[in-house]
Amino acid sequence: MILYFSGTIIKWLDTDSEEGRIFHCAGTYIEEYDPKLEKKQKADRAEIESKQSLALPLIIAGKSDQEVADEVGVSRQTVHNWRNKDLLFQGELEDAKESLRQAQLATISKIADKAFKTVEELLDNPDPKIRLKAALDVLKGTEWKPPK
Repeated sequence: MILYFSGTIIKWLDTDSEEGRIFHCAGTYIEEYDPKLEKKQKADRAEIESKQSLALPLIIAGKSDQEVADEVGVSRQTVHNWRNKDLLFQGELEDAKESLRQAQLATISKIADKAFKTVEELLDNPDPKIRLKAALDVLKGTEWKPPK
């Protein structure tokens, strides 16, 4: 059996016991490595991460902690703790917000490109009234002022 402390192997135990004995090493009490406990902790963490993944888009959508908690199946305090104390969750939330901002900027860029092409086509329109209005709209957008 392997004994861990802060993720580091500190002692190799040649035993088949899974009693969860506690050993004293370098002035600190540590628990014997228990594969069943580690498996449960990993399952618990996976469930938490799954709920956090569900919470991210709800928070980004502007829902309150209580609304997020109700939809995800946790307490309001848990959502509050994720937002204010869980550094990993805070990082994922910031990453998700940044991804949304980038997607929005890409969409705005496509729309602006389409608008510029439309105005360019209007500037070539055979109707002089349409051309004049398009030209004036372009000039207004540049804050151009006619000479006095």
